[in-house]
Amino acid sequence: MTAGSSATSTVTVTPTGGFTGTVNVTCPAAGLPAGVTCSPNLLAINVTSAAAATSQLTVAVAAPSTTLTASAAPAERTLYAASVMPSGGGKGRWTLSAGTGLAAMLLLFCPGGSGIGQR
Repeated sequence: MTAGSSATSTVTVTPTGGFTGTVNVTCPAAGLPAGVTCSPNLLAINVTSAAAATSQLTVAVAAPSTTLTASAAPAERTLYAASVMPSGGGKGRWTLSAGTGLAAMLLLFCPGGSGIGQR
């Protein structure tokens, strides 16, 4: 079966030894691949004589999801920015590095700054 489709199968129960009664056919609650369902999930086939009894079971496979999911990185993982692309489709690329951060910190301590390092 392909994703997004369903198929119907005929289930036949052939009794032996004089058996009569109900045979229940179910899809397992666990163990099926994600997105696979059966209908009806409890298919009851009633055997009333020595003749075979039949019923229909439909198996469906869900279409692929278009929903995107995301997850946060664990707290112990350190993430670094490698580069920033300018918006608006402009050409060029600015690289962020430890040197950029160091230069920014040095500017804080230069004379003429915001009072830090001034006498």
